[in-house]
Amino acid sequence: MSRILSVGTAVPPNRVSQEQAKAAFRPTFAPLGDADQLAAIYDHAGVHTRYLAFPIDYYFTTTDFRQRNRDALEVAVEISCAAVARALDKAAVAPDRIGHILFACTTGLATPSVDAYIINRMGLSLQAGRTPLFGLGCSGGVAGLTLAARLVSERSPYVLLVATELCSMTLQLSDVSKRNLIGTALFGDGAGAV
Repeated sequence: MSRILSVGTAVPPNRVSQEQAKAAFRPTFAPLGDADQLAAIYDHAGVHTRYLAFPIDYYFTTTDFRQRNRDALEVAVEISCAAVARALDKAAVAPDRIGHILFACTTGLATPSVDAYIINRMGLSLQAGRTPLFGLGCSGGVAGLTLAARLVSERSPYVLLVATELCSMTLQLSDVSKRNLIGTALFGDGAGAV
């Protein structure tokens, strides 16, 4: 029977309070209607702070998709590796003992996917299996755990799952939908590894 040996997490260094997020993004959503009423979404979201890949000004100045994707890849690799290092250290498992790595993400595009970068940077075996999981959203971690449990075997007793989301990198200032407003009120950036 498989079991979770440890969990490691990591966030980018840019901590933003809900008040800061509300003040920064409030003018963006003025076309939706009453700004005071819409700003109340931030007050009732149950979020006090979040971590962002970049300082808040970045999101208003860097709008080129290619540049954002390159920047997102750098941050995703950095925080994913930090979460992996913490999980492996807590479990007392050497990186080269990992037989398979799963990587769940919905908020970034990379070919090869981030798990290939993790293998190279963290010293995982080049024979380790790789399974990128894309597009599962909030259920990516659960789907990854289910698959990881199936992959554990005598040949591969250690399976690593990494889930990384950089929700801030998907912000489109031209999207004045309520869905986008709610996203800026709820989500931040981070990585977890088990």
